[in-house]
Amino acid sequence: DDNLPGDPVLEWEYPINIEGKRTNPSDEFKGKKLSLVWQTAANTHSEWYSVENGLKLFAVEYDGSLSDFPALFTQKVCCENFNVKTLCFPELQNDGDEAGLVVFGREYYYVCAVKRGGKIYLEARTGVIHGESDETYYSEQLESVEKGISLGLSAKSDGQYDLVCKFKLNGKTLPRKFNASRGIWLGAKIGVYCKSTKKSGGYAEFKYFRVKETK
Repeated sequence: DDNLPGDPVLEWEYPINIEGKRTNPSDEFKGKKLSLVWQTAANTHSEWYSVENGLKLFAVEYDGSLSDFPALFTQKVCCENFNVKTLCFPELQNDGDEAGLVVFGREYYYVCAVKRGGKIYLEARTGVIHGESDETYYSEQLESVEKGISLGLSAKSDGQYDLVCKFKLNGKTLPRKFNASRGIWLGAKIGVYCKSTKKSGGYAEFKYFRVKETK
């Protein structure tokens, strides 16, 4: 019956004679178009970003936790064991401007540079989907960001449903471990963002996003 969904099968002939293969989702942000490995939580707007020898994310106004922030630029986790590294140059204009690296799911964790009281801090935070606020569990003041800040992540499989992660800030590994959490519609994602609590001319430029599969 063509009106019924039919029966699923475990194996079937592939419709075309090619073999698919997974490619590394690293991005050096060359050219002027955003790679198709990236996705946003809401319809992407051109005023959120530009690409030219780096990904420039403009501070999107959003006064709330990262939970429902529409301008997260993320990609799906591609393998069980991997490292991520990005170099960020934050140009934070107002207090409340921030930019960082995130592991996103029902529970999420992220590291960011944030401007507060006219000074720049490097922080690590955690939150939950639809939560009212995020918890800061690490904070240090930065004297300068002229040379950029290195944000990193190491992830290792600890069983079929456990991906254990650690953040790295300017080469320093934070002691706290956490498990990546699946999202509402799909698995955990990794990515970058830039936001502000009020209208701002601030932005952050990410020079690359490198993903390296490990054993």
